[in-house]
Amino acid sequence: MSTSSLSSKNLTWCFAALVFLFFLRTATRTNIAPYGASTSTLGYSPETFAGQGFPGEYSDPNHPNCKRLVEVTTDNANAIVSGTDGNPGCPPDGSGEAWKVSASIAGDTISVDFSPKGGPKGLKGQRVPEGILWEDNNLWATK
Repeated sequence: MSTSSLSSKNLTWCFAALVFLFFLRTATRTNIAPYGASTSTLGYSPETFAGQGFPGEYSDPNHPNCKRLVEVTTDNANAIVSGTDGNPGCPPDGSGEAWKVSASIAGDTISVDFSPKGGPKGLKGQRVPEGILWEDNNLWATK
């Protein structure tokens, strides 16, 4: 191999490394707070964190294998919370009695009306790094 081809390969690797570092730096500036850090200390607005923090699937220790899904609207202020229930849990495939309820989001807090399924009307949950911590101390862990 000639020295010019080695230099060209070195430049290619250097460029690839720079691109990787750029994306790595960008990825660490997301709106999701690392464990133990609050959104305010990181300089993120609670509204941005909530909109990106609540959507997703969760597991509920009070209802093993049952589905828990939060879908946030485009305005990041409202959500649909849905899932399945069994007695006491659901089969491994998550099947069970399906339900869907409405919720509202304010900052890093979600308030859900579980009354259509026999639960509390305004149960509040706080977004935490592990998932959603409800005011009754139940933690829905992020899947």
